[in-house]
Amino acid sequence: MTGNLRVTGFFLLLVNLMSGVSVLAQEYSVFGEIEMEGSFALTPKGEADNFLDSFLGAEANHRLDYEEFSFTARHRVEVDRQEELHHYLYEAYIDYRAAEILSISAGKQRIPWGRGVAFFPTDVLHPSHTREDVEGFTGLSLILNPDMNLQLAGALDFSTPLAGATPEENEDFYRDLKYALYLSLLAGKVDLAFSAVYSPEETLRPGFGMSWDIAGFIVTAEGAVEFNNSTEYPDTDLFNFEAPGAFRPYPLVAAGISRNLTPRQMPDLSLMFVTEYLHAGTGYDKKEREEYFNIIGTYLASGKEHPEIEYLGRNYLFALASLELYMRFSLELSAYASLDDQSLSYAATGTLLSIRGMDLSLKGEQIIGGQRSVFGSLKAGEGEYRVTLKSTIYF
Repeated sequence: MTGNLRVTGFFLLLVNLMSGVSVLAQEYSVFGEIEMEGSFALTPKGEADNFLDSFLGAEANHRLDYEEFSFTARHRVEVDRQEELHHYLYEAYIDYRAAEILSISAGKQRIPWGRGVAFFPTDVLHPSHTREDVEGFTGLSLILNPDMNLQLAGALDFSTPLAGATPEENEDFYRDLKYALYLSLLAGKVDLAFSAVYSPEETLRPGFGMSWDIAGFIVTAEGAVEFNNSTEYPDTDLFNFEAPGAFRPYPLVAAGISRNLTPRQMPDLSLMFVTEYLHAGTGYDKKEREEYFNIIGTYLASGKEHPEIEYLGRNYLFALASLELYMRFSLELSAYASLDDQSLSYAATGTLLSIRGMDLSLKGEQIIGGQRSVFGSLKAGEGEYRVTLKSTIYF
C-alpha cells in the first residue's frame, strides 16, 4: 500500500460518495481501464529460472463538476502474482475556479508543465523518471493562466507533515512544509520553464528548463542547483542513513535531443538521446534509492569503506517505430541502448485485436548485456526473453 493510509482513506470515501451526490452536479463522469496480462520469461541460466507471471489491474478517473468548482480523482488497484492487493492514489483534489484565468486547488495533485524527456530535475514538486505517472504532492496550489502560452503557479506541499503517523512525528509541521513557484512560457517553438522550491532548514532549489523545436529536432535541456542542508537519503525508514549534511550546492543537469525521422503520413520513427548528471538523492523513485542503499550496505557489512557516490545519471539512446492500420491493428518496435553498461534491450508490441472497448496485444522483448533497469521499471537479466499477452478493457 502506498501513500498515507489516512489521507488515502479520506479521499476514497469522497470518491465513493460522488455517485450519491452526482445528481446535484452539472456533470459527473467516470472512465478508466481494466488490464489483465500474463507473461513468460525465459532466461539462459536454465529451466529453473523460467517463470510465469500474471497481473490484474484497474484504473478509474472520476470528475464531478459544479458551476464554480470541480472534484477530480484518479486511482489504481493492482493484484500481483502473490495475490497481494496494492492501491495507488494518483490524484484527488478540489479545483475552485475563482476567475476565468485563476484556479485554486486543494488535495493530492500534479502540476504538469514542459516537455522534458529525462528526470525533470527542474520539476520541483515531483522529480521523476519519464513515465506515465509521477508521485505528485498533497497540498494547495494557485494557478494563473493569463493566456494559452503563459502559466504562473504557486504551491504549498503538505506531503511530509501528513506522512507523520504520531503527534511526535508532526511536531515540526511548519519546518516540513515545502514551498514552490512555477513559470511556464511558450514562445513560438521554444517552451521555457522556471521554478524554485524551498523547504525550511532542508533545501533550496532554483531551476530552469527549455524545449526547442529546431528544424524538426526537439532539443530539451533542464538544469537546477540544489542547496542541501541535511538530506536524509534514501529514506527515513531505511536505518536512518543520511547523506553528508553540509550546506553546499549540487548541480542537476539533464539534456536530450529527439527527432521524428519520417513524414506525418508515414509510420512514426523517432530517435532520442539523453544524458543526465544528478545528485544521488534526486530524481530516483523509492525502489531505486533502496537498491542504492543496499549497495552501500554491502560495503559496510564487509568492513570496507563504501564508495562516495554523490552523483548518478544515465546516458542512453532510445529508438521507437510505430505503425497503425485501419484504426484496429498496430505494431510498435522499440530499442533502448545504455551507453553506461553497454546493454541493449529491444521489444516488439503488436495489437492482435481491437474492438469497441477492448484491445488484445502481444509483446516480446529481450535484453542483451548487464542486468539493469529500463526507465526505472523493468528488471531483467542478461539474455532474458519475455513474452507478454495483455488484454485491456476500457470503460
